Amino acid sequence: MNIFKGLTDKQILAVRQCPAAFTFYKKQIVYREGDPAYGLFVVERGRVVVYRRTEQGQEILMQVGPGGVVGAVGIFLESGRRTTTAVALEDSSLIGIPGRARELFAQIDDPQAAVTLLENVICILGQMLRDKENKELRASMGATAPLMVEVNPPRSALATIEYVLQRQGTLKRLFRHHTLKAAETLITEGEPSEGFYFVQSGVVDVIKGLPGETVRLLNRMSAPTIVGELGFFSGEKRYASVRAQTDIAYTAFPGSEFRRMKKREPREALELLFAAAQVIDHLMIEALGPPRGNAPAPA
Repeated sequence: MNIFKGLTDKQILAVRQCPAAFTFYKKQIVYREGDPAYGLFVVERGRVVVYRRTEQGQEILMQVGPGGVVGAVGIFLESGRRTTTAVALEDSSLIGIPGRARELFAQIDDPQAAVTLLENVICILGQMLRDKENKELRASMGATAPLMVEVNPPRSALATIEYVLQRQGTLKRLFRHHTLKAAETLITEGEPSEGFYFVQSGVVDVIKGLPGETVRLLNRMSAPTIVGELGFFSGEKRYASVRAQTDIAYTAFPGSEFRRMKKREPREALELLFAAAQVIDHLMIEALGPPRGNAPAPA
C-alpha cells in the first residue's frame, strides 16, 4: 500500500518537508531487530525485504517497493524496539521520518493530512497482522489450542479513548453506549466493516470460522479494549467474528460519524486513530514475539 494514498499533492509536499532522504545499497541493513523503534521509512526507489529471526532460521514477512513503508511496528509504543530487520534487496532510496509516533505526526502542520497518513499506516500494520495470523492459521489446521489468548492493549491507548469519550459536545452526540449479553455477537466475520468498538467492561472472544467450518479462538480480550478497527481502517470485510464471552458494555464508533468527525474535528480524530494504532502495534508485537537481538542480513 502507498502511504501517501488519499493525500493531495499539497499535503504530500507538507509531509515531505519533515523527513530526510537516505540511500541504502544492495544488502545494506536499514535497521536491525532489537534496535529502538524510532521512526519509519518510505521506499521511494528500489526494494526492501523485512524479516525476523525464528528458531528455524529467517521468516520473510514482506517485500516493499516504491510507496511502501518499513519500520512502522513498535513506533506507537513507549520504549518499543524493532521486532524485525529490514534490508535493501537492491540499491534503494528511502525517506526517513524520525521520531516516536506522536513526535512524527506532530511534525505535520495539516491535521487532515496527518489523519490520512495515520490511517494509511494503520492499514499497513493491520495487513501485516492479518498476514501473520493467516499464516499461523494455515500452520495450525487441525489443532485445538487457541492461537493467542488474553491480549490486553496498552494503557496509554485506552486512556486516550477514555479522554476523548469524556469530552463534551460533538463527540457525546456521535458515539453512543450499548450492552450485549454473554454469547451474543458484536461483529460477524465476512460482513462489511462499518465502524469499530471500544469495549468498556466484560470479556470478548475473537474467533475465526464461518458456520460449518472449524472455529478457532484468535484472541480473548478483557475490557477496556478496541475491536473492529482492522477491517474498518483497511476498508475490507470483517476478518473474524467478535463474541461476548461475558456481558459487555461498549461504545460504537460508526463509520459515517467517524468520517464526519475527521472533517469537523481532525485533531480529535487523530487522537482516536493514534489509540487504535497503539492497539494494532501491540497486537503485532505479540504476534511476532520479543526481539531476538541483532540479526545478520540475508545472504
